[in-house]
Amino acid sequence: MKVVILLNNKYWKMVKTLLEYSRVPMQGTIYYFDQEPEKVPSFNSYPIDKIVEHQNEECEMAILATEITEQSVRVVFAAYPKIGGVYDLAQAAAEFLTDDGRLPYLKVRTEFINPRPDLPYVQIGDFTYFDHLNVMSEVVDGSVVCKIGKFCSLGPDTTVLLAEEHRTTWGTTFPFDEITPGYGLPERSTFSKGDVIIGNDVWTGKNVTILSGVTIGDGCVIGAGTVLSKSVPPYTIVAGNPAVNISTRIPDDWISRFLEMKWWDWDYENLYKALPLLQSQQYEQLYEYYKKHIFD
Repeated sequence: MKVVILLNNKYWKMVKTLLEYSRVPMQGTIYYFDQEPEKVPSFNSYPIDKIVEHQNEECEMAILATEITEQSVRVVFAAYPKIGGVYDLAQAAAEFLTDDGRLPYLKVRTEFINPRPDLPYVQIGDFTYFDHLNVMSEVVDGSVVCKIGKFCSLGPDTTVLLAEEHRTTWGTTFPFDEITPGYGLPERSTFSKGDVIIGNDVWTGKNVTILSGVTIGDGCVIGAGTVLSKSVPPYTIVAGNPAVNISTRIPDDWISRFLEMKWWDWDYENLYKALPLLQSQQYEQLYEYYKKHIFD
């Protein structure tokens, strides 16, 4: 299929994944607005102002990997008046991705929407998404870290206080040395109780606060507004300030089997095939799939 792509470079990883996993082989031309993309087979690339030099060339489809405006659509139709159709990137992915390309595309799309912070004390797993994640730390050398697993759904304004504890047994809790360095104190006025570990497949509601030294097990659900000062066992629902264990998320006798399966570590092919089971209460069938295809 002959294709024209209008590209802002920030969308390039998604475009590249689409081309790699398209169920229909694509070839054609990429017109870029800002930065020339890396070379891909069967495609030429030019600055956007060169589109007028290729008017009326054969083209079956355009993909707009850019901010969609009336002007960008007009540019395509002016250069390629006989074009078959114009897709935005999401429409093209839905229409042309192969099944084995949907998870790789979802991964790069998630990382585009939620850029990972370039901080030595924050580690975030694949597919995890968040909205205004705030990791606060006075210790920035990586000696204490916040580790977040895969496939987590972190609600708006989730806050991790990684190294923000004040010393309540001193004569004052005021951090003189932090405000005005040079006091020469033997200990910092702020400290950490240890790493914060958030497991895989964890869902937090809005405005959750997690204190240092806390581990949240795989599969947990943390209610909106919860303040967590203690660790939470896997597949537990907690809520409140202070946090209270409400119940387990799945039957108790299934928790060990879900921890055994670790579906978040499966390869993309098996994970995609198992999605109908994961997004259901068919625990027995999911475990049978694991035993047949994953377990060795």
